[in-house]
Amino acid sequence: MPCTTTLAGKKATADGSTLIARNEDYGHAFNPKRFIVVTPDKQPKDYQSVTSKCKVDLPGNPMRYTVVPELESTMKTMGWWGEAGINAANVAMSATETSTTNSRVLGVDPMNKKGIGEELQMKLQKANDQTAKAAYDAAMKCFGDCVETGALQIKLNY
Repeated sequence: MPCTTTLAGKKATADGSTLIARNEDYGHAFNPKRFIVVTPDKQPKDYQSVTSKCKVDLPGNPMRYTVVPELESTMKTMGWWGEAGINAANVAMSATETSTTNSRVLGVDPMNKKGIGEELQMKLQKANDQTAKAAYDAAMKCFGDCVETGALQIKLNY
């Protein structure tokens, strides 16, 4: 069972709020996170995945964004796993809704063990996405149908 995200836009709530809710059900279900703000000057230029060993150059000229990654103590063994955040353009993302835990899915669409996985999604997308559509288009161009996760994007001022 993957992690779950629920989104409710302004037209779906009684007071016009945009709501984003998310759970994590990985492993023992007590997997502490931290909320951080990544400023452009703190954005790394590249990232080495812990889970797949894939090394990628990160996009230049990044935006400020919030993210909820692993604790620093678990990042050494698990990786970044940014999970959810909102950038300076008000584009929100929930990522890492793992589909690879299902053996039936892997039987039909095996994962590339050295490829870009969900651990990297927030680092690759949140720093540069100006719109939810641009984020989707970038994901399809970058990941195509080989991405191992579900991800949701929403533009908060709609």
